Amino acid sequence: MRLFIFTVLLVVATAIEFKVKKDGKVCALLTLNGALDLEATQQETLISKSELKFEKATLIESSTCNLIKLNLTSSAEMWFQFDAAQKDWKVTPVSLFVPESVFGKDVNETDPVTLKASSLELFPQDGYYKCNSASEFSFVPETETVEFNYTVKAKVSDFQIQSADGDDFKTKGKVCAADKKPSEYMCKNGNKTIIMMEGNFTLAITYLNVTGANVTENIIVPAPEDADTEGVCDEKATTESLSIGFFKTWAIHFDFKKKDSNFFISNMSVTYTFDDNLPHHAANGSRTVELPISTEYLKASTKGYYICNSELDKSNEGVTLTSKNFKYRAFDEKSAGFDGDVSECSADESSSSVVPIAVGAALAGLVVIVLVAYLIGRKRSRKTGYESV
Repeated sequence: MRLFIFTVLLVVATAIEFKVKKDGKVCALLTLNGALDLEATQQETLISKSELKFEKATLIESSTCNLIKLNLTSSAEMWFQFDAAQKDWKVTPVSLFVPESVFGKDVNETDPVTLKASSLELFPQDGYYKCNSASEFSFVPETETVEFNYTVKAKVSDFQIQSADGDDFKTKGKVCAADKKPSEYMCKNGNKTIIMMEGNFTLAITYLNVTGANVTENIIVPAPEDADTEGVCDEKATTESLSIGFFKTWAIHFDFKKKDSNFFISNMSVTYTFDDNLPHHAANGSRTVELPISTEYLKASTKGYYICNSELDKSNEGVTLTSKNFKYRAFDEKSAGFDGDVSECSADESSSSVVPIAVGAALAGLVVIVLVAYLIGRKRSRKTGYESV
């Protein structure tokens, strides 16, 4: 009987690496996975779309130590522009393309279009910026287009960039919030922790800049050591609150209520200021935006806590609050923390069921393959036996 060996291969995408050299020495590095997604619409009707994968990109020869240029096609490019901000780098992704060449004759615009995305978080000039988690750059046109509207997004992962001498990435730098351990915010009453909240929070603020264009700035909510957390959390109260303050005048505010044996979020709001965190802003002053939530939002038992590792988004009036790896507990009179009954969001429940189903399906497939191989081998061995007789 012949032995059949089956090998199952797991294909793992490898990040594409680009090196910029000056005088024969590497002065800038970039690695990433993903693609640039482009859509052309006319009066809210989709005309055409295109996906340009980074694995097919090439480094443009005119790249410099402070400007990495990628050629995605003969008519589409993506740049990463480094600007000094004291001792840090501020890197801005830029997208350039010729609409007709990318979308075809249905989009008959031949003038190049330039779009910019929000800058990355500042990082040291002698270090790197890294984000292995999946992230997205949303690009905004520098000038208004007349006939067609363009939506351009870069979906990237395994992203790392630096402008510093060396063939390899430095040993220090800045890691994106999505890659970090979730930040922990709390409200204490004496020695007791009554409210505990964990998560990676980001804000997307859309505002009018001085040129009259709508732009979106993505803000990473700082970790507790760089934030000012305040709260109202009396042990026997039926309402509590927690505010995460940062940038001196910015804040995310949560109100909590207890009803019977459950607690939930009853109100969420964001306060922000038109300051240096929103570059080239046209307006001034501060704004507070209430985020719309459902009744008894993120409800959990007073014997436990609420958790949602998947992304949660709430938007209103140009403000979007996104949380990931989120969990919280309020009215925790015994300071039990994240222990007890777990209330889980539906997105986590769906994703947690996918893995066992996939594993089960794979195992079932392997059983079928082995069985077929065995039957084939047995049939051949019998045939050989008959011929020898």
